[in-house]
Amino acid sequence: MKEALATHADYHRSLEPKFNKVTLEDLDKHDELPFSSIEDIAKLIDQLSAEMGGRRQKDKNAELKVLELQSRMLKSKSPLKYT
Repeated sequence: MKEALATHADYHRSLEPKFNKVTLEDLDKHDELPFSSIEDIAKLIDQLSAEMGGRRQKDKNAELKVLELQSRMLKSKSPLKYT
């Protein structure tokens, strides 16, 4: 009986699909994402959200610099004379 149960357990284990862990580097290689990798996906979302937040801050800083330069340009006198 033990042998039969062990054989059945081995057989059922062999039927379970093996999925690689989902990482940011190989995310585009996956055609499907199994529900069992939901924890990995949540971590990826957190990681990407943090990265996006950093990029947004850089964009804001760059935008402020451009606005400051535009303001200075408007305040400066142009050496060109318009007729």
